[in-house]
Amino acid sequence: MPDVALKVQELSVRYGNHEVVHGLTFAFPAGQIVAITGTNGSGKSSLIKGILGIVNASGEREIHALPPHKWEWNRIGYVPQRIAIQPGVQSTVLEVVSSGALSKGKLFYSRKVKQTSLEKLKEVGMDHRLHSPFNQLSGGQQQRVLIARALVKNPDLLIMDEPLSGIDTQSAQTLANMVSLLKNQGKTVVMVLHELGPLEVHLDRVITLQQGEILADSTNPAEWKLEAHHA
Repeated sequence: MPDVALKVQELSVRYGNHEVVHGLTFAFPAGQIVAITGTNGSGKSSLIKGILGIVNASGEREIHALPPHKWEWNRIGYVPQRIAIQPGVQSTVLEVVSSGALSKGKLFYSRKVKQTSLEKLKEVGMDHRLHSPFNQLSGGQQQRVLIARALVKNPDLLIMDEPLSGIDTQSAQTLANMVSLLKNQGKTVVMVLHELGPLEVHLDRVITLQQGEILADSTNPAEWKLEAHHA
C-alpha cells in the first residue's frame, strides 16, 4: 500500500462568520497527480490555504503522516497564484527562484543553490531570462518562475494554486510537461484548477468542489468533464 502524502479530516475554513469549506475529508497516496476543481467561489483556493496553514482552519491535517508542527518543509513545495514583490524592489528571476531554498537563519545562497536554480529555470524554459526583473515578466512567465522556485528544494509534495490562470498556451504546455516529469519521478502533485486543460492527461484523480463541499471525487477520466459541467 503506498504511503499517504496528504490527508485531511473534517477540514473547515471560515472567514469571520462565513464558513467557505465545510468539513472535508480525503487522502492522497504518494505519487498521485490530483486536481481540485470547481467554479469560482467553490472554495478551492481556501481549501489549499487551509491545508497549508496560510489561513486558519479547523480539523486534522497531515503531510507524510505528520501533523503540521512536525512538517518537513523542505519536502513541500507551494506555488501561489502570484507572489508579492515590494514596490521598488527589482528582484531578478534568479533571485526569486533561489529564494525558494532559503530557510530560517540562512541569508545567503550557496553555489549549489544557484546551480540548482539554473537547472530548474531551464526545466521550465526560463533560463534565458535569469537576470530579468521578475515584475517585468508576463503572467505566464512569472508562473513558470514560481514553479521553478518551488522545485528548488526537490519537494516530494508540490501544491499549486491555479497554475493555469492567465497563462499562455506555451506556458500551459510547459507546465504539463513538468507535471509529467514529476509523475515519472514518483512525486505527488496537487493542483487547484478551474479547467483541466493540457494537464488532464496526467491526472490520476479529480475532486470537484461546490460551495465548499465535495461534489464528486473520481479517478475516471470519462466523468471529469461531466463533473466540472455540473459544478
